[in-house]
Amino acid sequence: MIYLCLFQGDLKQFLLATRGHINGRPFPSRVPPLTLAQKLTMYNQIALGMEHLSNHRFIHKDLAARNILLTSRMELKISSLSMCRDVYAGEYYFQNPSFLPLRWTAPEVLLRNEYSTKSDVWAYGVFMWEVFSLGELPYPTQTDEDIIRKLKSCDIQLPLTEQIPTELRDIMKRCMAENPRDRPPFTELCLILSEMMTKCSTVSLPLSISPHPV
Repeated sequence: MIYLCLFQGDLKQFLLATRGHINGRPFPSRVPPLTLAQKLTMYNQIALGMEHLSNHRFIHKDLAARNILLTSRMELKISSLSMCRDVYAGEYYFQNPSFLPLRWTAPEVLLRNEYSTKSDVWAYGVFMWEVFSLGELPYPTQTDEDIIRKLKSCDIQLPLTEQIPTELRDIMKRCMAENPRDRPPFTELCLILSEMMTKCSTVSLPLSISPHPV
């Protein structure tokens, strides 16, 4: 296997670095805050990558910021390396006989072990939230047991605040629809995000911000 030379490490660590602190402590290698245009570019790159995988009938099963590598040119590379790293062990839940990325897991995976491209779309919606929250753990105030209970009852929702543009919140909600058939395919996501990137580059206020939290 040939590995590219990746200077920035994984995306989650990069997102945390853009905060300038981790757990209230200064982070030594601060990088500039991400712009909305940069976030849209990240979303589009991963949507394109996942479209390629789905077109070849490949299911990732663990899409998350920790499993995306970042080059020095801000190019994102989808990988699956986190289970080899102790630093992310806490982001997995042991469900015999394997470890489950619970906070990125679609209900049908937990309930029936049904993996598909549509369960990857659910994880992509959580990934979008990760980018906007700068690496925050999804459902930060809830325990694993809380999440399991809500997934089983199909009553789970990420905290989508007013800082997230309305259009992006709508995409996240669609990606995390209860019925897998209601989730958009990656090809559609690529088209939507491409249009949003064009809009972002041609007007001064590209995306609408809701005055109230969702």
